[in-house]
Amino acid sequence: MLPSSWKRDIASGLVIVVPLLVVAYVIAVVYRALASIPYLDTVLKTEDPVLQVGIVLVLFALLVISVGYLMRTTLGDLLETALDKLMNQVPGLRARPGRRPPTDATSSFSRRPRTSRPATWSRSTPTGTSRSTRASRTP
Repeated sequence: MLPSSWKRDIASGLVIVVPLLVVAYVIAVVYRALASIPYLDTVLKTEDPVLQVGIVLVLFALLVISVGYLMRTTLGDLLETALDKLMNQVPGLRARPGRRPPTDATSSFSRRPRTSRPATWSRSTPTGTSRSTRASRTP
């Protein structure tokens, strides 16, 4: 049986190494998928595969930014309405435009009501005396 310090060290090492291995695997899979896009070799035939993947990622980022900018315009509102209507046709899925789903009061995600202290809440000073936090008005 291993001592508890060894078990703790092994667990700490796994917590660090396993997520790094998963991220490396996902990056490798995405890289292979992007590098094997059809017609990419014909368009960028003189470029290195790493550069080809970089160009695809930059173009994807520009597309995301452009669509995000478009969605803040009137055309974006029209597209959002059309998409909501289309999604409402899917059985079991309902999109309500412009409304958030109601939150349950017992839900762990619901916000707790804010509590505020009274305007005359007293604080203790370092000397032990009490002073009010309300600004004093002098005539």
